[in-house]
Formats: sequence, C-alpha cells, structure tokens
Amino acid sequence: MSRKTNLAIYNHLYHKKSPLLEDNVCQYCGTKRDLTIEHIPPISTAHLFVRNNKIRFWKIIACRECNLLISDQLIPTFADRFFQIKDLLIKKYEKHILREFRTVNTITSDDIRHADNDFFRTIDRIGFGLYSFDNLNETSIQILSKVIDSYGRV
Repeated sequence: MSRKTNLAIYNHLYHKKSPLLEDNVCQYCGTKRDLTIEHIPPISTAHLFVRNNKIRFWKIIACRECNLLISDQLIPTFADRFFQIKDLLIKKYEKHILREFRTVNTITSDDIRHADNDFFRTIDRIGFGLYSFDNLNETSIQILSKVIDSYGRV
C-alpha cells in the first residue's frame, strides 16, 4: 500500500506523544532544527501491528535527519528506535567524533574551531536522552571507546 493510503486507513490510531520532553525538539537527538512528524511504528508498517495490544501508536517530533535515518525500519517501539538512531548517528558521524589534527602540519585555528564545533554538536545529539551506553550496539561502543582512549593520550 502507498503511504497516502496507509495514512488514510491508520492515522487515527496515532496519538501525539513526547516521550522525552514536552518541548518542540527532536525526541531522538534534541535538535530544534528542521522538525517533522515521526510515526511509531512507521505508517508503512502499521498494518503489521494493528492487532498487537502491546504496541503503542505514537506521533512524535523528530528532525528530518533522524526521521530519514530510521524511516521505514521495522522497529515498532520508541525505545528501540531511540537506540537505533543513536547507533546510526554514531556510525554516520564517526569522522566528526574521531577527527584529530595532530598529524597535520598546517592546521589553523579555524580548522580546530570547525572540528570542535562538529565534535560537540555530534556528541550533544548522540548523548541526548542517554543514561547509559549499554543499549548501543558493539560498533558504536567501540567508536566511542576510541574517542575516550585517544582523548586520554592527548
């Protein structure tokens, strides 16, 4: 079925929810830019969960990037989607997290400032709403461990 058809059939099941904040911020990463509506479970898979009483149908605020990263993945709960987004953001922005200029001979203060801004913006988005890293996948934990290890040697 098309998205438009699914919206016509299943949209009444979805209720607006702000699992982390009552504010107009992405519920996955905390950004206030380029906000959209995210359907949980995805509207394209709603028919698979209609008869499951344990699944809650939510509409949440999500930034366009997070919404596109998770899109139609068959993950029906906010908690599971939340940690999947964190893993996808870590993978996507691994270079921002691990960027180091120690081996470059011609760095400028602008290069450092740009790298710092990328790093802190990325870490803020990944850290938003996390209380522990236990639910991240092994690859994400390894990437974040590299940052901690390399930072300790500076």
